[in-house]
Amino acid sequence: MPQTVITMRPISRETPMRTGIKLCYCRMCHCLQPGFFTSKYGLLKLFECLLGIFCQSLVFTFGLENAKKGLGWDPYFAFLSATSACMPTTALLLICYTFSVSTFKLIRSSIFEIAFNIFCAFFYISASGTVAYKEQFYQNFTKFFTGPGDYTSLTTLYYMGGLMTVIYSYDAFLALRSYNGNS
Repeated sequence: MPQTVITMRPISRETPMRTGIKLCYCRMCHCLQPGFFTSKYGLLKLFECLLGIFCQSLVFTFGLENAKKGLGWDPYFAFLSATSACMPTTALLLICYTFSVSTFKLIRSSIFEIAFNIFCAFFYISASGTVAYKEQFYQNFTKFFTGPGDYTSLTTLYYMGGLMTVIYSYDAFLALRSYNGNS
């Protein structure tokens, strides 16, 4: 009988190796992929979700207060629209990727992931630019008439918008590499 050589492809680093949750000596809930959170893509999506929640809480906490002071509603609604468009979709993708490796492989290597990340980066950079422009203009305007004002929350908001732009741009770059087959 001739010998046959069986070659096995190595498991890709982007997919988690173990499925389910280990409880004593057995694994339960094989639909869950907790190893996804330790991968590069899982940490990136989790970071996007957490920072999106933080940005949205900043908008809800300080945006309305500063809009009433005279900063205007435009930057408030621009940033609220950016966070409301990007954060829930990122959270939904994170949930889908946690439950299914095949969903991760199919969606990650599709044009949707690239386009979504590029649009989110564009939304965040335009919204943070609007907030930065209005905040700097209004801060200089109020210093002239009333003395220095305290707008550190809005400064934090547009810095976080810039950070989210960088994160989504990096995620778009990684998605493009997955799309081209260069994981």
